[in-house]
Amino acid sequence: MTASNRSASVYGSLCCLAVIALWGIEPLFMKVALIEFDSYTITWFRVAGAFLLMFVARANLWASAPRAFLRHFWGVILSGCFLAVYFYAFVKGIEVGGPMTAAITIQIGPIALALIGFVFFHEKLIRVQIVGAFIAILGFVVFFYSRLSGVEEAQFQLEAVIIVSIAAISWAGFCVGQKIIGATIGANLLNFITFLFAALLLFPIITYPRGEQLATWSFAAIVYLSVSTFIAYWALGEAIRLLPVSIVSFFITLNPFVTIICVQILLWLGNDFFEPQPLTFYGYIGSCMALLGVAGATLRRR
Repeated sequence: MTASNRSASVYGSLCCLAVIALWGIEPLFMKVALIEFDSYTITWFRVAGAFLLMFVARANLWASAPRAFLRHFWGVILSGCFLAVYFYAFVKGIEVGGPMTAAITIQIGPIALALIGFVFFHEKLIRVQIVGAFIAILGFVVFFYSRLSGVEEAQFQLEAVIIVSIAAISWAGFCVGQKIIGATIGANLLNFITFLFAALLLFPIITYPRGEQLATWSFAAIVYLSVSTFIAYWALGEAIRLLPVSIVSFFITLNPFVTIICVQILLWLGNDFFEPQPLTFYGYIGSCMALLGVAGATLRRR
């Protein structure tokens, strides 16, 4: 490996780690934002803020956006709808069931994407993917059983699982749009257009913040989420550009471990705001099986 290749690998690895860290702690900031704002408003500010940062950082994309939108009209609309539903349902799932349930359940998305690739795009599955998918499914069953076993929380946890499952399927739909349309116009331009469309789609139903809400930690959390979303998607693009996609996918699916570790540290410190229901022994076993299984299911031949 040459010095330039080594530097590129190190840089790509750092970008990958940045995505893992940012996505891992985002559920905690969403929980803070939910103190003052509803899920629609949080989602809109997050999407609109990320779009504005894209507009400033990649102003050259604006000239190509109208033509690309008209050329792929229905595909862009569907991608924007999937993106809006994904962001909204994930925040709503955190509101109902907490960060840990949402962080694990959203990993249904990569499994759904692998299934879509196999059925509709005729992608070949290697043995490790098949084994990983079965391990992930078994892990989800164990994890969900542990979360639904508490009588008081069962209804909320079940509702959260359903909502975040919708988010996961929507994420898979957005990724299909990335595969089909992004291959033609580029992922950056597609993100630029879909984030704008998602922001316009959500705008009529948001609750406008009151003046005093702008000086709260909740609004600060929303600002952070906008910046974090922009940086994470940029870092993800850099990681994919410099590293094999299979390696990036493998490590990205492990980001819920960051969420779980952060929540558990807070619980040990006596802070149960973020997650009043800690993981049980079977919850740990199920989450580890699910995440490692999903990581295996996303591996591809180089």
